Amino acid sequence: MPLRVNSSASDNLPVYHRTQSSNFLTRKPSAFSRPSIPERTKTEAYDADLPETNTLIPSLDLELDKIDFRNSQQIIYQNSPSMRSAAEELKKFLRKELALKDHPITEMIKIFKNAYELHFFKSKVLDKSAISNSEELAKMMNESVLPVKKFLKLLREFTNLIYKEVIAVSLDDLDDEDENHNIIIDQLLCQLMFDDTKSLLYQRILSCLQEKCKEQIKYFSKIAATSGGKCLHQIDNQFKEKLMLLDSRVPYDTVIRTLHLLKKIPNPYMKKDYISTMEREMVDSILDEMAKKGHIEDIHLEPDDKFTIYTFCLMRSNYANIVVDISFIEEFTLHEETNQAYARFKGCLMDYILSGNFDRFMKAEEKIYQSGGAKLRRCCCQTPQQ
Repeated sequence: MPLRVNSSASDNLPVYHRTQSSNFLTRKPSAFSRPSIPERTKTEAYDADLPETNTLIPSLDLELDKIDFRNSQQIIYQNSPSMRSAAEELKKFLRKELALKDHPITEMIKIFKNAYELHFFKSKVLDKSAISNSEELAKMMNESVLPVKKFLKLLREFTNLIYKEVIAVSLDDLDDEDENHNIIIDQLLCQLMFDDTKSLLYQRILSCLQEKCKEQIKYFSKIAATSGGKCLHQIDNQFKEKLMLLDSRVPYDTVIRTLHLLKKIPNPYMKKDYISTMEREMVDSILDEMAKKGHIEDIHLEPDDKFTIYTFCLMRSNYANIVVDISFIEEFTLHEETNQAYARFKGCLMDYILSGNFDRFMKAEEKIYQSGGAKLRRCCCQTPQQ
């Protein structure tokens, strides 16, 4: 078995309002709930739900009537078809606000992106030959990545300031739901900042991260070339024998297909969302395939089983840019304590494969096999001897 590392309103705040506050939150279900893979393409899941803006009136005029935030909790929840979670309602509210025409946060993002792209316009392609040491790498990151991170932090604080009264009435419920209002805000800001894989801003940041991770990318490609043809039992000789009855590649293709979809997604939170829900889809697909073969008994996948499947799929995918995707997620998303599925996948890649533990384990297994010490057992790629 391989070793694995596992209040009252403030009179000094600008407020956005609508002509008919009674229709404050009438809309379709939130697009943050991720549908299955075939129903999603690129950023549609995040963008399809934006409301119309022609009925919304933005204003920074401090003399205009303001929303009474003392009753904001009632405003947020009224006219809801069903009692949704506080996180869902806060997302709905903020999404509508940020969709307002000429909203200052949206305008600030546009100005920043234009300034950023103008600054790097003459050097669309990163001159990697000029990066010869750690100091040059740090300079590159400070020039290209750090300003975006700092600006997103500034916007997050600004959004908290504008909507602090609305956020305040949801804090207790958000704590109960193990949600974080800063993450909700950050998701929306990143959706606006990273809206196109072809944008100069996204391409520049990705080039920087590719340079930062170039040794890991090279190592991943090398390991995938030597281990991409290995079966599940060769990767882990204690893998569940019941799953060896599964000769379909559907569950594993689900993971491999999702990995390759990541390169089409510019939003770091959406990349993370794909990875997080990939585990559930993988397990459901395995159980469905087992049921088709008449094996209806309950099969529980332990964390080690999922770990083995991730390793198998990463090797088969030969998708070395997953290293950059994870780096991008880590740079631009806030940490979530409860996202165990993402933590498992990241641990498999970073702490097992890229650390060298996987390669060392495979070499040790090969020595045991060559010395005749391996026990004969059912394998997913061989017919057992009689």
